Amino acid sequence: MLAGRRLVCPQPALIGRDSYQGDPTPPIYETLEGAAADSDTPVLLWLPGSGQLPDNELLRRLANALHGVGARMVITCAAHGDAAAALAQLHTAGAQRIYLGGHSKGGAEALGMSAALPRGCELAGVCTINPVPRTAAAARTRSLTIVGEQDGGAALLGAGFAWRSGERVHLRSDDDAAVGCYERSTLVAKEGDHSLRWWADGAVRVRARAKSSP
Repeated sequence: MLAGRRLVCPQPALIGRDSYQGDPTPPIYETLEGAAADSDTPVLLWLPGSGQLPDNELLRRLANALHGVGARMVITCAAHGDAAAALAQLHTAGAQRIYLGGHSKGGAEALGMSAALPRGCELAGVCTINPVPRTAAAARTRSLTIVGEQDGGAALLGAGFAWRSGERVHLRSDDDAAVGCYERSTLVAKEGDHSLRWWADGAVRVRARAKSSP
């Protein structure tokens, strides 16, 4: 596994400026305690958005959310420019199920890397959040793209779409016959912005305090 700060979830929430100011050491999140001790535990290599630290607001929310639903996973992160070396290191270390993921520019980088893997390395899948630019994963690669409704997701839903009462996300299949049984899906987060924050009615004051967020 990669070297880094080991953090067992749940972890205290970060705010927007923490994505740019703080410890630059890539973290290693265990969504459940002891997850990193098992070589069969899935590993997610996460690539941050442009200018963000390896550990940031969105990544921590993701790690805590996986903890909340009982998902057993190790999440590590690569600084900009180090992603290919980090992936090769995970593969060499014997990680059995490797996922690539990323946000914004990091999401686009993850999608591009899925077509240029180290020899012998296979991905379990790719998960990205609002990748910029928005491209597709390599052929025969499972992928999930998460898009905020306020960051291009509305156009994907179409003019006739209506949210059902209580619905917070909408999942659509992007499967292509060319990739056989491999799944490609897009999830649109209702009212989500570029970092998938949801601003409830009357939250303008709270949002203003987060202006330094990605």
